[in-house]
Amino acid sequence: MSIDFIEIGPPDLWEYSKISIAFSTDSFLEVILPEKCLGGIQLQEKKPEKTVYIDQDQIPGVQPVTWEDEFDLKSWSFWLARADGNPVGGVTILPL
Repeated sequence: MSIDFIEIGPPDLWEYSKISIAFSTDSFLEVILPEKCLGGIQLQEKKPEKTVYIDQDQIPGVQPVTWEDEFDLKSWSFWLARADGNPVGGVTILPL
């Protein structure tokens, strides 16, 4: 299997949108800020009573192809991972 990582632009978000954002999880990471952040940041694993299924593909307006309608994407960076030419993962980086 060949995996490629490429930077894409907003016109290519249709391909990024092919990657499902539906998943299940049986744990979460809770952010703990000891001493009002003076003690650093800690992550503590939390387990819900049952496995949680989240399907953001079904929520209108959260798909990457709609982001340009709501946000100014000029300073955003998009990366796509392809396995044998098929999109399998993506990363969006926003400036602070």
